[in-house]
Amino acid sequence: ARLQPYQATVRGGEPVTYQVEVVNPFNHPAETRLQLITPAGWPDAPEAVSLTLASVERRVIEVTVHTPPGGEVRRERIAVELTFDGHPFGQQAEALITLRR
Repeated sequence: ARLQPYQATVRGGEPVTYQVEVVNPFNHPAETRLQLITPAGWPDAPEAVSLTLASVERRVIEVTVHTPPGGEVRRERIAVELTFDGHPFGQQAEALITLRR
């Protein structure tokens, strides 16, 4: 998986939209679930995305993260957790967000 942009800098409270590129590693169709993991204390992470990917299919999904208002942080980590056919593959991609005032 891949999460773009890798680094983003925004004002606290502004949303950040990411493109998540996911590839089915199997030579058969697979039920795929993507869950964005955001830092503790941030607004709720986007809902998990479930889709069926064909054999070795590559797809890009767009998701938006809402950042907390106020405060400054440097390089908070966002991650994508993947599951294929009910088998967790763990966190497979990451990105960093810096919040400024």
